[in-house]
This record gives sequence, C-alpha cells and structure tokens, in this order.
Amino acid sequence: IGQSAQLTLSAGVVKFNSKNSVETGNTSTRLIPFLFGYKHNIQRFFIEPRIGIGELGGKESLDGDYARQSVAALFGGLNAGYTIKRVSLGINFLTAHGIENASAGSWHGKNFHYTSIFVGYDLFSKAKY
Repeated sequence: IGQSAQLTLSAGVVKFNSKNSVETGNTSTRLIPFLFGYKHNIQRFFIEPRIGIGELGGKESLDGDYARQSVAALFGGLNAGYTIKRVSLGINFLTAHGIENASAGSWHGKNFHYTSIFVGYDLFSKAKY
C-alpha cells in the first residue's frame, strides 16, 4: 500500500515446554496462528499490528498418560523493529485466547502470551537502505 506500508500474511508453529512445580506432569503448549497485519514503515523503523485465528493446544502428561487437547483461538500481536537492507531486527508480542466453549476441554478460555526477538530476511523486495 504505497511506499511506506504493506499488508502482511503470516503463519507459524510455536511450541513451549514447561514443568508444573505443583503437580508431577509436564505440559507442552502449541500455537499455530494465521495472522493478517498492516506493516507501517517510518524510514528504517517499522511497526506491525496483527490479528488472526488459529489453534491453541498442546500435550499434557500426568503419570505417564497423555492428553492432546486443542481449541480454536483468537490471536493478536505487535511487531516492531529496524530494517537494514533486507535484514529486519525486532521484537514480537503475541497473545492467544481460546474461543471455543467449555466442552472443548481444558484449553477452553485459556490465555497465552509471549514476547520474542527476531531476525528476518526479505526474499521478495529490493533493498531500500
């Protein structure tokens, strides 16, 4: 959209492992988001709000038995960063909220948030800076 903005589409798979200190089980959380965004460039800096839908789920282990539950989730997030030629450096915040009803299992109504740093390379556009 002009020289300073782009519409974006992104997808991915993110997995986190954790051990609950209260119970004896391990939990693996999985996020599979499909996100639409608007990336606005201000010279070499950019900001990109994103929203989408996907899956929030994972694997729970209790005394050797496993449950693999998942629910549809609403995702929202924000990327911000700095671009040098085709390389982007930045910070990413993403949040997920399970949107299915209570019959969907233990992931119903759960929220999950994370923040990360990233390095990216643009394959399809010409370097501007």
